[in-house]
Amino acid sequence: MEMDLLLESPTVRIDTGHGPRISWGVWGGSEQPWSSWRTILPLVLGLIGLVLFLAFETKIPEPTTPLRLFTNRTSLAGFWCAFTHNMLVYWILFVLPVYFQAVLRSSAFKSGVNILPTAAVCMPFTIASGGVMSKLGRYRPLLMIGFAFFPIAIGLFTRLDQTIPTGYWAGVQIIGALAIGIVMPVTLPTVLTPLPESDVAVGTATWAFMRSFGTIWGAAIPLATLNSSS
Repeated sequence: MEMDLLLESPTVRIDTGHGPRISWGVWGGSEQPWSSWRTILPLVLGLIGLVLFLAFETKIPEPTTPLRLFTNRTSLAGFWCAFTHNMLVYWILFVLPVYFQAVLRSSAFKSGVNILPTAAVCMPFTIASGGVMSKLGRYRPLLMIGFAFFPIAIGLFTRLDQTIPTGYWAGVQIIGALAIGIVMPVTLPTVLTPLPESDVAVGTATWAFMRSFGTIWGAAIPLATLNSSS
């Protein structure tokens, strides 16, 4: 009985749309060529599933993701920032351990130690960013500053190879951690500020969904890139 109810819930429909895109990231370009129907079909099914879910949301009286939330320009920008932020975070956190273990031949334990610059810098700047936003009452400058650091960090990450010294990859991690930390506490207030009180709960849930959606692409894209280049 519980399983039947679970399979009928809209949340499961969201997840079933994610699954094909993850599969596309896992075997696209490695186990199957990009032109193969086995690669194209899961991606197409995932996108169709997303469209069907949005269409379904317009037909029910209490949708889990009301489309009216996306008609507000400020909230729409907040949702996009939440999606992009989480995607970029996972690009960094997903690839760094692979670099340490596959390129520098570090152990799994040392790889975890090597990623400490990201963890050590991210949290203090998350706290500081939240404090600055509370004091100034403005979120746009923090979003602009945080997202300005992302392309710098990712561009510098492209130079990583076997000969790069420790100070370089640790320093670039710090730049990436600044971007992660500054943006992290700002996206939710950006979404909720223009919404009426009645939409705060569903707006928060939709924000969490957009972050999760960004996580899916943050894992699928590096997987596809690594598999294609291996």
